[in-house]
Amino acid sequence: MTSTILCGICHYDDTIKDARQWCINCEEGLCEDCEKVHRSTKNTRTHKIISIIDYQQIKDVLSTAFTDLEVTINGALQNSEKNIIDIKSCSEAFDKQEDNIKGYIKEMREKLNKHLDDMEHKLTTDFSTKSEYCKTAYANIIKQLISTDDKLAKLKKDTENLKRIASDKQTFLGTREIGKVVEKEIKLMKTICDAGKSYEIALELDANIISFLNNVSQLGRISIKEENANLQFKETKLNQAQMQVSLPLVTVVQALQLKEKFKLEKAGFMMTVTGCIMLQNGDMLIADHWDKNIVLISNESDKPAKYINISDFPYDITIIDHNLIAITHGSGSNTLDVLNLSTGVVEKEIQTQQFATKHFTTQDCYGISYWDDKLYVMVERVGIVVIDTSGKALETLPIDTEKVRKVVVFKDRIYYTNRKRTPCIV
Repeated sequence: MTSTILCGICHYDDTIKDARQWCINCEEGLCEDCEKVHRSTKNTRTHKIISIIDYQQIKDVLSTAFTDLEVTINGALQNSEKNIIDIKSCSEAFDKQEDNIKGYIKEMREKLNKHLDDMEHKLTTDFSTKSEYCKTAYANIIKQLISTDDKLAKLKKDTENLKRIASDKQTFLGTREIGKVVEKEIKLMKTICDAGKSYEIALELDANIISFLNNVSQLGRISIKEENANLQFKETKLNQAQMQVSLPLVTVVQALQLKEKFKLEKAGFMMTVTGCIMLQNGDMLIADHWDKNIVLISNESDKPAKYINISDFPYDITIIDHNLIAITHGSGSNTLDVLNLSTGVVEKEIQTQQFATKHFTTQDCYGISYWDDKLYVMVERVGIVVIDTSGKALETLPIDTEKVRKVVVFKDRIYYTNRKRTPCIV
């Protein structure tokens, strides 16, 4: 029952009178007497005044609109909080990538330094060995030549002494002996000279090292791969586009009038509409069961209807976000489909066997509704199955499922229909 609205002016004077009219500008009720004064006073005669009955209807609408606004704001805040968490997670992952790359650069530099040290040690060791060999060879030749030189110098001195003090006979005999020794030393000197080697040491760098120095100008390259962060904003209004209005709007619903009729061309031999939802922009989606079509009807009369053909018979549809819908197929199907309206492609198939396995029955799915990131599916002889958007069944609400058809979720209430009545689960 609608509560009584009192006259605001009389109430200010501690008088209680029921209001018959409502001033939109002053936002207070007016009794019959105060209304006359209100209309005649210069400052208020231009105010907009409506009947209390109309105000009560508007009040209910405003209340519902305010509730919807709160839901929209709360949904936006939830989106914002989730996206902040997601982008922080991306930032933390980026920091980890940065640390890994810095560590890898340092590790590669250490490996290069060690490799260069090893090559340098190997080269200097080889250089020292070969240099020492050449120096030793030179030293041996010099030693042999000096030894021969010393012997020849001694023989020369002996010859001079022999010439100075010996007799002719002694000189003759001594000369013969000294000549033999000189001949032997000269022969040895020739042998040393013939065998003597001259050395020249040089360094030839590996061609790969030269190529590395000439061609490799940097240790590596840093690239940035930019992708969509897939931050999602699920619009509450879109999610509620098919939701039934709350009970206070009953009087408004009674005042609705037929606005428009339209006729659809059959895409096949028979058009049977089993599901229908309104989009936020005023477009309409229809499930054409026997022709296997999802029909998008524009709110602009000059635009033709768009027919999206699918592989199975659609029964009911619900909106997940502005571009995705979920589809049930009634009896004889093993999947729920998530369809992209823009591309006409089924992006996900949710297996329905999971709904019925523990109940040892079929998994025929009829009505479907989306609310608060969950899908509510009417499964015959099972109940209302609640699943998340990944397709995992979360819980089952047991109800009398005999000849059940539709289900709609709004806030904390679930409405479903069968051929007997329309119960409500709180």
